[in-house]
Amino acid sequence: MKWGHYNPKEVANYKEVSNGMDSALIIGSHIGSLAIQLADSFQSILCLEANPSTYRRLEYNVSLNRLGDILNTRCAAVCERNQLVSFFLQR
Repeated sequence: MKWGHYNPKEVANYKEVSNGMDSALIIGSHIGSLAIQLADSFQSILCLEANPSTYRRLEYNVSLNRLGDILNTRCAAVCERNQLVSFFLQR
């Protein structure tokens, strides 16, 4: 990371547009860089991270920052339909 934390302008933008909201959902939370910086702006944030290795780091960072009461982590998101989902990957 260029700044040693999440992009300050992007964090400020998220805080501005979410002013007055109680909760947030971050899909692809990675290790929690964004979620941890937004924790003081919400009562709860649901953090989804599908990669098990990265998810363990996310959980560790949430614990390290004592934010378990605000940041709720899940390792996957599921749907009631059983079907193939396609994603575009740019290389």
